[in-house]
Amino acid sequence: MTQLPIIDAGPGLNFLSIGKERILIKALGPLSTPEAVRDELLRKAEHDRRFRRVLTTWPKLTARWVEVLSDSQTPELAAVVRRITQLPMAQRMKTSKTWVRPWSLRTRSSRPRQARR
Repeated sequence: MTQLPIIDAGPGLNFLSIGKERILIKALGPLSTPEAVRDELLRKAEHDRRFRRVLTTWPKLTARWVEVLSDSQTPELAAVVRRITQLPMAQRMKTSKTWVRPWSLRTRSSRPRQARR
């Protein structure tokens, strides 16, 4: 069994929203993605006009080029999630997957200034 490269939401949104999915497929060949990533792609495409094109591109890709992987917990998946995140899978699934840069929460005036040279 050959493992397909796994694509995350960021690259998926970036390539599919600008119509460059052929570059992605040419470079990597057929891909796989978890159900959660598929759902995130479609949710963002519905709510953010920058990614609207994903709604029409995604269905064309999934039949031949993208295998959607189940998010169902298996012992192997749970072990990998625990090893990478140091959390049990059930707990990890409850936490946000979006990492926020601490400085992005500050207002412009509260950002530390860079030292002048």
